[in-house]
Amino acid sequence: MATPKGKVEPVTREDDLALSLSEVIRSLISETQPEGARLPRVHLDSTLGRDLGLDSLTRVELLSRIERHFGVALADTVFSDAETPRDLVRAIGKAKPCELAPAA
Repeated sequence: MATPKGKVEPVTREDDLALSLSEVIRSLISETQPEGARLPRVHLDSTLGRDLGLDSLTRVELLSRIERHFGVALADTVFSDAETPRDLVRAIGKAKPCELAPAA
């Protein structure tokens, strides 16, 4: 959507979720890549597997981190249905808040 010159679009909750999610994804990728490896750029439409290199085990870890970071319980279908960070943002937006169990 075009905006008049000099006018700034307001930041939406989805924008905030996307930015925060990108940080979670980048953190996980940097931990799982060999030292010195070039890290892929994270875009909302990057594919989790092909573009970002997340295998199934890493995706499980990502979903776990998302639930902890955002304090939500993702639907069981997110693992199989989400193909991009944009899909994850939508899933987070629809997820039910959950209380995290205290650390033992």
